[in-house]
Amino acid sequence: MEALIDLAQKIEDNKLREIIISFLKNPEISIETFGDEMAFEEAPASKIYHHSYRGGLIEHTIGVTFIAIEIANILQKVHQIDFINKDLIIAGGILHDLYKPLTYHQAGSKYERSRLGSKIDHTSLAFAEAWTRKFPLDLIHLILSHHGKGSSAPPRSLEALILHVADYVDSNLLGDILIGAQKIMERAGKPQKIENSKFAAIICDIMAKEGIDGVKKFLET
Repeated sequence: MEALIDLAQKIEDNKLREIIISFLKNPEISIETFGDEMAFEEAPASKIYHHSYRGGLIEHTIGVTFIAIEIANILQKVHQIDFINKDLIIAGGILHDLYKPLTYHQAGSKYERSRLGSKIDHTSLAFAEAWTRKFPLDLIHLILSHHGKGSSAPPRSLEALILHVADYVDSNLLGDILIGAQKIMERAGKPQKIENSKFAAIICDIMAKEGIDGVKKFLET
């Protein structure tokens, strides 16, 4: 959680910063769990698509938050939209997937739904805990709406829309890179589990520049 606590330090509003840091230091959920869940630092961000490897969730969380900040900066610099609450965006980015590890269980080299995750999704868990802890309503809305139109409450604020777009960009971009790299390695006759997005990006880059023979040569070294 230290990386997320460092990220939370960017929140300028003292009260909101204290709320988020306190939450990160004590993220225990109020409802019953079953012991087959994963720790945040070990969890993937998805079972088979984006960031689907150990530690993938924390990478995704940090990535989404920084993308959201940059979107807000661009809107301010290019379009003079200077009233976006960046503190709210940072807080939402940090919290949006915080309880996803409770919905996953590691079974060998694969990830499956935990007992809790088979009944309740991560967004509902985060909403319930944020509501129980009396978080600001605008922040709860960001958590609820980060999946966009598919959410139980679609984005109805600029901050919520920015967070949704950031989540979409990070998950789809890195997901396509990861899946693309896996297909390339299968074509090269060297299928293997990819453990980080950088390696996946390297495979895709070599394929683009040197073709399948370049990939084979790289994987043989």
